[in-house]
Amino acid sequence: MIFALILFGCADDGSQCQKLAATPKHYEARVLCEADAEMALESDVALSADYPSVEARCLPISANVAMSSGEPRENQPVASLRLASVQSAQPRPR
Repeated sequence: MIFALILFGCADDGSQCQKLAATPKHYEARVLCEADAEMALESDVALSADYPSVEARCLPISANVAMSSGEPRENQPVASLRLASVQSAQPRPR
């Protein structure tokens, strides 16, 4: 089965989520998809999202294709990011 790593912008409580306009990356296994979730939350798309939080979810391709509302609640996030904490954080030293 092929999985897609998809980013969602969500309300603080996670009740309302919308798929972000990013091209999903595809993986041969869920474990590989989940391994990249934290990195996806550091992407420009995730960090510039106009939502209180962003979630990364690994969904089977069939669920991704069938998804029309952008809110598949049966799939829990692999990782999430609260943007308020990112905006107040100090820049990382290089």
